Amino acid sequence: MTKQCSKCHQIKPLSGFYYDKHKLDKRHPECKSCFNLRMKQTRKTTSYKIVFNPYQKEWQRTYRLTKKYKSWRKLALQKQSLLAKELKKQIINYYGGKCACCGIVDVRFLTIDHINNDGYKLRFGNNRNRLSGYHWYKRIIKENYPKDLQILCFNCNIARQHNGGTCPHKLCDYMEQ
Repeated sequence: MTKQCSKCHQIKPLSGFYYDKHKLDKRHPECKSCFNLRMKQTRKTTSYKIVFNPYQKEWQRTYRLTKKYKSWRKLALQKQSLLAKELKKQIINYYGGKCACCGIVDVRFLTIDHINNDGYKLRFGNNRNRLSGYHWYKRIIKENYPKDLQILCFNCNIARQHNGGTCPHKLCDYMEQ
């Protein structure tokens, strides 16, 4: 199989391109020679030398081992965790404050569910990074609480996944009628 280089426009075999798991054909758009030439020029720039300075990297490694950094990092993570919990409570209250299926109200058990079972589109769409926690909650609020989300307890959420999109609570209600 062959591919055309996006830089030099030559048609080369796939072995002439680096592997790239993010591309559809699993190959980098530039051929190896064009990519290597571009990287050689990039390494000469001042900004590259600053970012990849070995002395800077060594300083960062040693700084991350200090008590000062570790205490700051621990405090920062606690602060972000608290913010995430507050945002989650805000979202849960907006969507009714309880599981839409079984009615559980304990916030520790509640999760945000995609009604149409299309959460994979968000996770594996154009986004390279999967959103979770604080960033996921901020996005829901920024998008003004999308209508395709609901609150379910963890059990109902997983049960829907394993039962073709229907929670067993709903199946029991349907069979009793």
